[in-house]
Amino acid sequence: MKKIILLIFLATVLPSFTVTNSTFTIVGSWKAIDKGKTVFMIFDREGYALMGSEGKMLGGKSFDINGEKGTMSYKADLSKNPGTLDITITRLSNKAQKKLLGIIKVVNDNEIRINLAGDIRPVTFDGPQTVTFTRVVM
Repeated sequence: MKKIILLIFLATVLPSFTVTNSTFTIVGSWKAIDKGKTVFMIFDREGYALMGSEGKMLGGKSFDINGEKGTMSYKADLSKNPGTLDITITRLSNKAQKKLLGIIKVVNDNEIRINLAGDIRPVTFDGPQTVTFTRVVM
């Protein structure tokens, strides 16, 4: 009788636990189609991000835009639900920063969904700004 009760308990409790893949890393190159255009995001091990579309890349440890030097960094926290993704663009001349607040969902090791907004972090993956990226394997 105790075994039956234990089995019933385990059958009802275990499905409520989510197993996370601790081997997942956002580091790497990601590609998506957004509004008919191919877009890329690259996350490196040092915490820098690059974004690009149609052959134009912006970001990283050092980039130039309109004669200004800057950096683009990222911070991802996948322990939250949904996970958070913050992109920070820093102007090197005066250290002024602009943050893009977003959410991220790991679909599997090679697919992520990102909803990246402005000053207010989105709370769902609904809406046209949500993009599904696939890992680029080189």
